[in-house]
Amino acid sequence: MYPYFDVDGLSVERLLEEWRWLCPGKLRLVAVDAFADLFFEGSDCAVNLLDTTIGRFDRIAGSVEEFVRLTERSEHRKKWFCEDVAVALAEQRFDPAKGKCIAYKTPIAFAGSNGDVSNVYIADLYEYVSFLGDLNFQMKDVPDGGKVRLVVGKKPSLDA
Repeated sequence: MYPYFDVDGLSVERLLEEWRWLCPGKLRLVAVDAFADLFFEGSDCAVNLLDTTIGRFDRIAGSVEEFVRLTERSEHRKKWFCEDVAVALAEQRFDPAKGKCIAYKTPIAFAGSNGDVSNVYIADLYEYVSFLGDLNFQMKDVPDGGKVRLVVGKKPSLDA
């Protein structure tokens, strides 16, 4: 099973490099799920979920203690960690270690995507979170079902 709360050694700054547009301020990583969703404690001590699939940052618990207590319940693990899907994929050899995640070849945010095993692979956590941060930034003002023109490649330097 994925080590949700084993976050020692993971760099918050690297994980949030492409997400600062949505996640400002000082944040402490509390947990990560098998699909690269990130759980942070903010300066107000509340726990926020960065849903990297759809680009949302939402408060889900008033404290780390409350969050941990809530994750003892199956319905919260299913909702926040997609535990039932992660277990099914682990049975099919998609069981990422710390620093890795289950990624989608065609991101779930796209209409043509699906959660089928043919659409998943094991990815580097930092690379996938970065990719999704850039993708969601480019799509943040596009309404559901709208058309988007993505820019792929190295970003221009801000120092120039």
